Amino acid sequence: MDGVDVRGGSTSVKAAIHDMEAYGAELRRVGLELADLGVRASSDVLNPSLLLSQTLSPFTFLSVEADVIKAAAGIGRLAGELVLLGTALGGAAHAYQLADIAVDESLRRIKTYVAYGFGVATRNAAIAVGAAGLGAAASPTGLAAIGLAVLAYRHGGREALARWLSEHPDVKEDIAEAIADNSDVVAAIVGGLPGYLNGLAGLPSPDTPWINEEPPWPDDSSSVAALIAALAHSGAGMLGETEVSVARTSSQVPEPARGPGSLSELYERVLEQSGPKPGQVRIEKIVQADGSSAWIVEIPATQDWSPTPGEYPTDLTTNVNGVAGNSSAMMRVVQEAIARTPGLRPGDPILLAGFSQGGITAAGLAANADFRAKYNVQAVFTVGAPVATMKIPPTIKVLSIEHANDIIPDLEGSDNPDGPNWTTVSRDFSPESMQRSEMFKALSPEEQRKLLDDPFFAHRSGSYADTVREIERIRDPAVLAWLAANRQFFSGGPSSSTDFVGRRVQAR
Repeated sequence: MDGVDVRGGSTSVKAAIHDMEAYGAELRRVGLELADLGVRASSDVLNPSLLLSQTLSPFTFLSVEADVIKAAAGIGRLAGELVLLGTALGGAAHAYQLADIAVDESLRRIKTYVAYGFGVATRNAAIAVGAAGLGAAASPTGLAAIGLAVLAYRHGGREALARWLSEHPDVKEDIAEAIADNSDVVAAIVGGLPGYLNGLAGLPSPDTPWINEEPPWPDDSSSVAALIAALAHSGAGMLGETEVSVARTSSQVPEPARGPGSLSELYERVLEQSGPKPGQVRIEKIVQADGSSAWIVEIPATQDWSPTPGEYPTDLTTNVNGVAGNSSAMMRVVQEAIARTPGLRPGDPILLAGFSQGGITAAGLAANADFRAKYNVQAVFTVGAPVATMKIPPTIKVLSIEHANDIIPDLEGSDNPDGPNWTTVSRDFSPESMQRSEMFKALSPEEQRKLLDDPFFAHRSGSYADTVREIERIRDPAVLAWLAANRQFFSGGPSSSTDFVGRRVQAR
């Protein structure tokens, strides 16, 4: 597959380190057991029956005694070697782990301090320019210019700007295309935002020690998103969360008779929930061979990009608050839907699955300790979602699929954790690689042209569907291990579905 990279999971560096630690512990255990065996063998030289035999056959007695002592010494030597080897292997694993953490932390700190320096420089430049600007504005000419600008803005200026933008869609398209073509640069900028904003505002660096776990200034992408949401809500009434109401609904899309048997079938289910408007949350019950049940929660993607909360929570407000680590409206919709699903018991295994916003919601719930205390979340499946900073515990197996050219997963500004429980498959979905895909070849020439002209083609659900099929084709060991660990969700057993729709309850 073009430009595929698989990180984390059963083949991750941390998984290998964990294996080294386990092997080291096992070697030490075997060595200690051998040492105990050697002690018991050496004690046989004082066995009363053996000592009495020396009167009957002294030469045989001496020979046996020598053999016992030699065997005990050999066992003791082997035991010592195993204990030393196990200790060395465990120590090497610990050293690798410390080195890995040190490298990651060093790189993160360098990026933070560089961004912080740029923020300080921007602030100083702004102060200098602002001082000059104030002097110019205070002049008669400056005051007249400001007055005319305010007058123009109040009397049709906003409408004129909106009309100009609508008449020049190429401007927005050029901006979107520039963002999509420079996703790596955008990711680096997003990752440096906490440091830059703190430097700009004259606050301490994000790495400055604080008495609590979370300082009162932005220290990661989640806290920056929280700050944006708070400012937008207080200043313009945008991105503010609301209460929700949840209603059970008749199915808007066909209900499958059997559970998914592959990743493609699971992803198709997730996309189906985003098709109708409003998007629905489907909770699918998969009956196992022993009569028990496993449950898949299929969460819809974004349907409304307006910054003002609308009727349904599949909107931009949910996106921003979800990335910020707040309790988004869709998170609360899913929680209530699960609570009202007939037959779902607290100990039943649950897989949370979603594309884009659905992935944010799925990972946010898995990271929520209160939610995990109620429900047995065993796995998370995200596609094209920014989830890197979600603090999902190692007991939950995560599979994330991303495109290197998709700006949406980069909004976290960092890579997903490289741990045994978190497998990330990233694909280079550039225009060149896309044109070689089966998905692209199946399109008509007109459809191909439209897709190539779309600056966000790498985030399209169809583009990810092609990547999911390719992942199944190459059968990567880490992905196969994730599927094996979650086989109860892919058994293809008889299934039944319960569907829900959430709405925002606007304040009166």
